[in-house]
Formats: sequence, C-alpha cells, structure tokens
Amino acid sequence: MCDDASEWMMKQAAAGEHIDVLLMDPPRSGSTPEFIHAAETLAPERIVYISCNPTTQADDLKLLTKKYKVERIVPVDMFPFTSHVETVVALSRKHIDDYVEIGLDTEDYYRIKGN
Repeated sequence: MCDDASEWMMKQAAAGEHIDVLLMDPPRSGSTPEFIHAAETLAPERIVYISCNPTTQADDLKLLTKKYKVERIVPVDMFPFTSHVETVVALSRKHIDDYVEIGLDTEDYYRIKGN
C-alpha cells in the first residue's frame, strides 16, 4: 500500500475500520500532529512507539497520553559505545475506568466555583 499514513488512517476510521495495534517508527524529528490526530481517530487499542530520539518521543507522548496511557518503556542500546539509544514505548487506550474521579463535598464545590 502506498499512501500517506495519516491520510490512510483517517480514511480507515471514516470507513468504520478498526485496528488492534499501531506501530509507530517516525524519523528523528518525531511524528506530526496530523499523524497523532489520525492515530487517535482510528483508535487502536494499543500503540507501540519506537524512537531513535527520546526527546521528540517525549514531545509526541505528551499528545498521545491524552487518550493513551504508557504501559511500559524499554530502552534498547543498538549502538554500543555511543550516546544513542532506541526507546520502545507500549501504550494502551484509556478507558473510563482509567480516569480518577475526585469527590468534592458541597462546601468545596462552592469554594472552587467562587460562590
């Protein structure tokens, strides 16, 4: 298949298609907001993000962790005796049970609302 990955994922989501796992291996510059949006729209249950640049991976994870939670991070030293390391991050889609509900009593509620 030869297509822009972001466009393909948006087409699949619009067609009602579903995937279980999305593998990401973007360039050193990281992913694009369009790709991340497309991934969230397709809504795979899991994402495996492989990166050769932990800095750009961290930036992308800030966006992805709005709807996904990090399950595991594994550094892989593929370049011995250098400072370069690959990192593999396993993410899973957040479900309603993953969110924490904070209970406030009536007094706290009004104090926060400014009433």
